[in-house]
This record gives sequence, C-alpha cells and structure tokens, in this order.
Amino acid sequence: MKYFLTIFFLCNCYCVQSQSFYKQTEASQHWVDSVFNSLTAQQRIAQLMVIRESGLLSGNTVFYNDKVDTLIHNYNIGSICLFQGGPLKQAAFINHFQQIAQTPLMVCIDAETGLGMRMLDSVAKFPDQLTLGAVQDAAIVYEVGKAIGLQCKREGIDVITHR
Repeated sequence: MKYFLTIFFLCNCYCVQSQSFYKQTEASQHWVDSVFNSLTAQQRIAQLMVIRESGLLSGNTVFYNDKVDTLIHNYNIGSICLFQGGPLKQAAFINHFQQIAQTPLMVCIDAETGLGMRMLDSVAKFPDQLTLGAVQDAAIVYEVGKAIGLQCKREGIDVITHR
C-alpha cells in the first residue's frame, strides 16, 4: 500500500509541478484572480466541470469532440478527462481544445499505470500497483512514477485520476 500511494502521489505531483503555469507566484495569483473576476457566475460553475472526452461504444473508441467543443464555447468548462484513443489523436484534440478555450483547460486521464492503460494502440502499460507494491526497492517505484509523469507532461495531461 505504501508503494501504491507513493506512485500515485508522485505521478500526480510530477504532472502538476512540472507545468510552470501552475507554480504559485504573485504574477500567477494575479492572473488567476483577474480571470476569475472576469467570469460570469455560470462560467465559474462550468470551471468546476470535468467532461469525458472519449469512451468505448460496442468495443470501438468514440470521441466526443463536437460535444466538448460546444461545451467549451457555450459554457467555458474547466476540464476534460481522456479515456481512450491513441496519443497522436489525443494530443491533437488537447491542442485544439486548449486553443478554443477561453481559460486553460485542466486535462485529466484515468491512467494510474501510465498512458498505455488507455492508449492501447502504441503505448506500453506500466506494471499495476499490486506488482509495484511487491517491489522492495522504493527507487524503482519512484522512477516508474516519474516516467508516468513525463508521459503525461509530453501529452499535455495535467492530472492522473484514480477510480
């Protein structure tokens, strides 16, 4: 359990801390306050919404990009969560969504074993937490968490969620 919590914590922290945008400075706090103050009450609520960006339907990957586009334009949602799809297509969607968003989107993925858990076509999956819990060397577990964090950073993902 100790190793599971370590990797979960490292993956989430590494992803968020590696993004310079999220470092708390006086300038960033001013930016956040100015953006927040410019939002309507409806937009402030929408910033709390996390929208599913993809899924499976009858065993096939389905992208909800048109619906997500509409929600970004109409409500200024705050976050999307990836579930299926290849890394190149997902990166293209992330870039598109970030370009049309009024405020930067937080991008999440349910992938505690790395991008390969969701992007099965071309990304290798890391070992499950049960396997990592059996590893006697904490440095190995740390390196796995760091590698998962780097994968997410490269893809434009800010947060790894866990069910």
